[in-house]
Amino acid sequence: MSHSESVSDRELRSLRTLTSDGDHLFEQSNERHHYILRTIKRDIDAILLDVEDNPVVDLSTASTHREELLKLSEKYEKEANRYFDYLKSYRTRESESEHASFKVSFYALKAKISVVKQHLSELLPRRSIENSERTHKSRSSQHSSRHTVSTRHSSLSAQSEILKQTVKLETAKTRLKYAKEEAELLHREATLKAEKNVLAMKRDVDEAESGLQAVKKALDFDLKDYGESYEPPRIADPVVQHANENKMSERKYRSANIPDTRNIQIHYRTTYSRICGATALTPLLTFEQT
Repeated sequence: MSHSESVSDRELRSLRTLTSDGDHLFEQSNERHHYILRTIKRDIDAILLDVEDNPVVDLSTASTHREELLKLSEKYEKEANRYFDYLKSYRTRESESEHASFKVSFYALKAKISVVKQHLSELLPRRSIENSERTHKSRSSQHSSRHTVSTRHSSLSAQSEILKQTVKLETAKTRLKYAKEEAELLHREATLKAEKNVLAMKRDVDEAESGLQAVKKALDFDLKDYGESYEPPRIADPVVQHANENKMSERKYRSANIPDTRNIQIHYRTTYSRICGATALTPLLTFEQT
């Protein structure tokens, strides 16, 4: 059946996340399905409990229990399959968790029904044969009758205990089976989540490497445009720049205060030295304004 199959990894990857409105709608629909299933299960439990408490009944009661159990179990299974399909169509983590949880209780109840139906099926022909044989036999003695009743009572008590233990055993087996499946499902889901995290990290690394290669390629292209002798512009040293500015200021000051020699004219005058009694020419510098 479709609901007995394990959820595949591909289905896990496609699980959706419910919004607040979607979550509210899911809870309403989920509760409606649960109410229908609980109503049917209540009637089934009543029959199962009656058979467990009274394992041997008359032919009419056994036949009635069997027919009612068949009808109710069929109705319950039909509604359960409808609920399984509903949960599977939602494809959310909430629906998958509900699916796994309900599957355990569904098969546990199914195991109980199977055991009781088998017991009633075995009981019906045996009771019919006993009734048929009883009509052709004479009444036995009082002592024999009491002994038979006592023996039958002990046998019925043993059958009742066997039936109860059988139901418990089958229920435990079913719960164990689907608990293992649920654990496996949770393990695969955790593994898938870890793989997603690793994949995301790899994607980040690949994107960073691609960006770095793109930048290197762009820089290499720009350098080739300028030629091999191109050097990137350098940032001037602020100390050297300040010293150069001071030197330029000093040069401007000197040039402003030193006369321009291009406008100097030399004149000579005759001077007489009283000491040596000779005459000499003394140069005189004059400046002309430009």
